[in-house]
Amino acid sequence: MFRHAPNLEGKKSALEVDVNNVPMKGVALTPENANVGRLSVPIPAERLNNGFISFQLKSYLDIDIPDCTKRFMESAWLTIDRNSYLHIPHDIVPLTARLSNMPYLLDGKRELTIYTEKEPTGKELSALSVILSAWQRTLPWKVVFHIKSFDEWTAGNNEENQLLLVSVATLHEKGVPLPVGYDPEKEEILSGEKIPVLPAFANQSALLSLTKQNGGIQIISTWNHRMPTTVSFRQALLDWNIDGDVAFISPIGDAIPFFTSITEEKIEEKPTLSFWQKVLLLFSSDRNYLGIFTLVAVAIMSILLIALFARIRRK
Repeated sequence: MFRHAPNLEGKKSALEVDVNNVPMKGVALTPENANVGRLSVPIPAERLNNGFISFQLKSYLDIDIPDCTKRFMESAWLTIDRNSYLHIPHDIVPLTARLSNMPYLLDGKRELTIYTEKEPTGKELSALSVILSAWQRTLPWKVVFHIKSFDEWTAGNNEENQLLLVSVATLHEKGVPLPVGYDPEKEEILSGEKIPVLPAFANQSALLSLTKQNGGIQIISTWNHRMPTTVSFRQALLDWNIDGDVAFISPIGDAIPFFTSITEEKIEEKPTLSFWQKVLLLFSSDRNYLGIFTLVAVAIMSILLIALFARIRRK
């Protein structure tokens, strides 16, 4: 549903809806639909990309200059009514604790508490800014956070969303559970039960770990000797093509994911639909099929009526 300025030139003004950057449908903005306009856009099932879909509203506004001087103000505007809605048939499933599901695990109701070293360096803060930028540009709400010293962190606070930006040595010293081992004498990250084999660049990379807690989530962004600062590393964080609940990010941007606490998802077998159920689903998903069916039904009924009248007249 939309409204627009009544002085728009209908031949040059239009509202267009794009799905995954592909134009799907549009409507001319004319005086007839200035007060109340409607545009229904069916979304084909093949447009759904791994459960995600992006759509854009594009408007082309051209003012009818003669009308501006006489009756209307010289302004072009278009308003999408808040009663508009997007309906996509889907199955609701809970998000698993995967790094690929960040930042959608942040529900927006709880603030993000960031715990840092006593004196964080520019390298850690630079990586933090890139992570927050990557999350913010995909969320429709603002990422609200406050920063605290890691000395204030307590193990029992499982209801808050927290990001620990602390070195492996500091985490190990305070007893924070980690998916890897650590040798404080050699200052090296070691393999463990959850990750039996480490990548070759483990001690020169950043380690990301995600844990879902009671009501909140905990993200650990840690390092051994120093946080990488290369352009490739920053780009890997910005792109955020990271899977698993644990991942190593190398200085050249390579991401090695591990699935340490994620059980294999059971795929429920969907019941087979009958012929008529498939027909109803087809009509409800795309009005074009419903229109074609209506035209064909009307044509068949017309032919039957004509044949019936012709038979009656013969008698």
